[in-house]
Amino acid sequence: MAPRAKRAKISKYRDIESLLKKLKWCKPNWAYLEMSPEAAALLDAPAPPSQLSHDLEEVIKRSNAFPIPFPISTMRLEELKKTRPVERLQSNIESTYPVVHERLLRLMAHFILYKREYGSDVEKQLYKEMTVPQLIDRILLKRAICFIGPRDKYNLITQESG
Repeated sequence: MAPRAKRAKISKYRDIESLLKKLKWCKPNWAYLEMSPEAAALLDAPAPPSQLSHDLEEVIKRSNAFPIPFPISTMRLEELKKTRPVERLQSNIESTYPVVHERLLRLMAHFILYKREYGSDVEKQLYKEMTVPQLIDRILLKRAICFIGPRDKYNLITQESG
């Protein structure tokens, strides 16, 4: 890269950085949440073993039972199985996991403790024995299928929308 182009690129990033500093909500150096012993214990708790099968045919069967139609089928395992090695697909299934920033894990631990203490009776019961990995599973399983448009209309797996 030529020196002039390099300087222009650096200048561009400095401009973006100065713009970000003007945004009240943008705090690039957010401090970590303080960790109570209870929150630390939640984060140290071992994840429960997965109950889901990693068998390719079982995953395809569950995918076919999904109540919402997929917009395209070319990325589904049933189609990929025709053109990709089964071992590779199996490896992909076994190595798929959610990626979560460590700060979010701390926030989730605090959320669980907050719900245990200040939640409604239903929430207290729900979060009483919940671990952080279980909360992540719950969030992923209960989330909306999609959000649409500027007002975040949504579709649920139950085929309800709002």
